[in-house]
Amino acid sequence: MAWAGTSPRLPAGWPGVPTGKRGELVDLLLDLRQLLQRLVTAAGSVVALVTFSAGTWLLLERSVHTQYGNQPPQMALVFGAFGSAIVGVVYGPAWSALQRRGRLLCAEMFPLCELNAQADILRRATDRQKLEQMLGLDRSIIADLQGRVVLLAPLLASAVTAFLPH
Repeated sequence: MAWAGTSPRLPAGWPGVPTGKRGELVDLLLDLRQLLQRLVTAAGSVVALVTFSAGTWLLLERSVHTQYGNQPPQMALVFGAFGSAIVGVVYGPAWSALQRRGRLLCAEMFPLCELNAQADILRRATDRQKLEQMLGLDRSIIADLQGRVVLLAPLLASAVTAFLPH
């Protein structure tokens, strides 16, 4: 059974709704989650490198006494925080879409509303929880970003450049 037509929120002809076997859908969600994690790691690395180079540039201008050299060293820290915020804002909608699709798939594969026996409910809820853990639905966006250390890298780079000897 495919996603399309199985939920009133997802009509059959809706663009972007994958159709196919449930295993294909789980595989697709796992692949998309891995892709998103790689992209956020790459974006965080770029922000860290740009922040480090901006901090180095500020130190160079200060050492040669140019007109821009009177910027405070914490300017690199602000730059890194801004870059980290941009990465987080871009990551949010994609993370949210994966969470929503994963929850719909879990609800479709393991519906609890039709069960009445306690043992059946517990068994199906356990299976549902295992799938949610595999898809990463049990973690918050902050936990995902902290786990990737993406937001901390630019801040660490800017802190290093801000407090290097002048």
